[in-house]
Amino acid sequence: MENDLYTYTFCRDDWELIIQALRSRAVELFSVGRGLGADSVYGATIWDLGHQHQALADDIDFRLPED
Repeated sequence: MENDLYTYTFCRDDWELIIQALRSRAVELFSVGRGLGADSVYGATIWDLGHQHQALADDIDFRLPED
């Protein structure tokens, strides 16, 4: 079941939408984390989650072939 994702094929527009959603969520998480404060455990955790979303978006974008 863990490999089910690989059976789907997305077109470039689908991948662009996924990247946009990940980047948008990262911005939201950064905002929440900043509001909570980086010195709090919860704020730092939320900030780290934002970085994970951003890194995933960057990785997908890097792996997509050029048009």
